[in-house]
Amino acid sequence: MRHGKVEVDGDLTLASGATANEISTDGTLTGDSDTAIPTEKAVKTYTDSLVNGLDWKNSCRLGSDQNSNWTTSVTAAFSAGTLTLASLTAGSSRGLIDVVEPVDGDRILIKDAGAVLSGTGKDDKYNGIWEVTGGTTTTLTLTRTTDADEDAEVTANLAVFIEEGSVNADAGYTLTTEDPITVDTTAQIYTQFTAGGGGDVTSGSNITDNRVVRGDGGVKGIQESTTTISDDGEMVNTSQPAFNILNTAAQNNIAVTTNVTVVLDLERFDVGANFASNIFTAPVTGKYQLNAHVSFTNMDSAASDYQVKLVTSNRTYFNRFDPRQFAGDVAGVIILNISHLADMDIGDTAFLQVRQVGGSAQTDIAGGSARFSGILIA
Repeated sequence: MRHGKVEVDGDLTLASGATANEISTDGTLTGDSDTAIPTEKAVKTYTDSLVNGLDWKNSCRLGSDQNSNWTTSVTAAFSAGTLTLASLTAGSSRGLIDVVEPVDGDRILIKDAGAVLSGTGKDDKYNGIWEVTGGTTTTLTLTRTTDADEDAEVTANLAVFIEEGSVNADAGYTLTTEDPITVDTTAQIYTQFTAGGGGDVTSGSNITDNRVVRGDGGVKGIQESTTTISDDGEMVNTSQPAFNILNTAAQNNIAVTTNVTVVLDLERFDVGANFASNIFTAPVTGKYQLNAHVSFTNMDSAASDYQVKLVTSNRTYFNRFDPRQFAGDVAGVIILNISHLADMDIGDTAFLQVRQVGGSAQTDIAGGSARFSGILIA
């Protein structure tokens, strides 16, 4: 058998009598043609969409996002099948979408119509796939694309990829609204199902080098976090809740058989500003490593117990010391340490207390001798 190429000028008539006049790359096979031969890729795309239960549409060049000033300044007006976006970030001849200037004919996925500032188009029923048909440096005029402008074409699990953009590049979105859907009447809710903004993070990109990125599942898309990982693998999160506080003033002659709160007034650091008036308040739910030490002087040997307590909303942790092992009062320094991994819900609190059981009110906590620290670890 010899291999080569076939060149046909006009229709190709097969031995069966069938005629073909087109090699089609349309992965939706919506043409339902008797004369078009689909490519292998088109057949695979169509088959995959059936297997995955998605109704694939041709990709859009851009998708709406916060880089279009969405929710802060954009207005939308809908009239007679036309959607007009105004107060977009200015481009040379058309308003920008996701930091890119579209041209007439571009397909745009509008998925945040309900989040615009104002206008008759402020409604998620105007989400969907649109085509740019005009505009100015800060506006866009859009009409629905011919493959997504009728009720039969807009169904649950409609899926589309975004080609370009600072946030939405290479992201995939699917329509999660349940059938039946009436175009321009039913709210169309789109949910991201693949990450966008792919590629290496470099110093020349929109994301800081070595910075971990995150997705919020909403219009903000992929964003930088405050976590960095060095080239050697060291991880730093500059917003991780952490604190280290100590006392400057002495608390002399602490009361007996009383829970006495340790006054902590000198902040070494307090990431997130979660420590105030001797109390740490958990900003998020998690596991917090809490540590403290208190130095006592003039302990009374007649007391039966000295305690240092970490008091949290969920439970109290404590360390204790019995001074009766000494023949007389302890003039020197006795240090009690305590360390626990505490489970705390958002809004829970933690603070430091001491307690003397029995004896006389003669024991002191010297200035600079008490410290309380903690950090969120999980």
